[in-house]
Amino acid sequence: MNPERLQASLEEWAARNGGPSLSLTVIGTLGAESTISRSSPGRPAPAAVRIGEVSRVFLVSAVVGLAQCSSTGELGDCPLPVARGAFGLDDRVSRWRVGVPGDPTVRQLLDGSSGLAAIAPSLQGLRTQVLEDPTADWSRAAVLAAALASPPRFAPGAQHSPVDTEALLLEDLISRATARPPGDWIDASTILHMGLGQTHLSGPAPGGIARGHDAAGTALVDLEPALLDLVGNEAGMTSDSTDLARFAVAAWGSAILRPPSWVALVTDASDGHRQPWGATGVCPCVDGQPTVIAQLGDAVGWAALAAYDFEDHVAVAVVVDADPGPAAMGQLLTALVGVIRD
Repeated sequence: MNPERLQASLEEWAARNGGPSLSLTVIGTLGAESTISRSSPGRPAPAAVRIGEVSRVFLVSAVVGLAQCSSTGELGDCPLPVARGAFGLDDRVSRWRVGVPGDPTVRQLLDGSSGLAAIAPSLQGLRTQVLEDPTADWSRAAVLAAALASPPRFAPGAQHSPVDTEALLLEDLISRATARPPGDWIDASTILHMGLGQTHLSGPAPGGIARGHDAAGTALVDLEPALLDLVGNEAGMTSDSTDLARFAVAAWGSAILRPPSWVALVTDASDGHRQPWGATGVCPCVDGQPTVIAQLGDAVGWAALAAYDFEDHVAVAVVVDADPGPAAMGQLLTALVGVIRD
């Protein structure tokens, strides 16, 4: 790993994308950890930001952990007691909630093959809807019910196309299966279990977050409370680059913090490609198979990525105080992986 070249990559990418401030953390073999940042005038390098869709990897890990704990019926590595058989990945959703189109399995919610209709095409799209009609019922229960009442996009299992409805429904299932608020289980099984001190569930961020900048350059102190309540822990979590890199190591590149069977579930891919639930396999490819898994997230005024390179056994995470869009974040990931591998 060449810090000077990584710094140059950050500067080059920032120059092409409006000059945002960002922080990068790389965790290499044997746990060697390095954080590099770049800042613009009046915009210090960000610490915590809203991580958007990257929040989903925490939700997915929490759901898989719940199923793992339920299979043993013992506390063991589980953060909270779970009864044997209380929850399974092959459970039909109807075990917990009736009226879900197609009655997909928990596994199909995780891998994005439920076929359910989307709530909104993006977090920005959802924010626009909320701001245009702020007096409407934007409660999670009402929005989820409306999405489930909409015609499904395809039959469960027919294809893989994740939507926000699946994440909202997964949190609902966690609550029903554990008889606790879903945040209790997500926090205990991921954030606290992995010692991620700068990662927090949706809601006001402890200590504040970096001021974000939307596509028009408008500075945002935070997302609106109504929107944060609505998106919850599927898109509203906060974190920094160090915690995200540590999560990538624990969830995708290590069996230290979890039993091997749990790690195998998170990184399972039925098509032979590395396509872990809640993330995506990306190139560089070897024999047609992606060698990096990653999740990109944009949160209207912030962006983040978390990735793990299986070839070099390196975790990479970035947080940005602006929302340049997924294409730009994908370009940044490709550039960083290229530097790391050289």
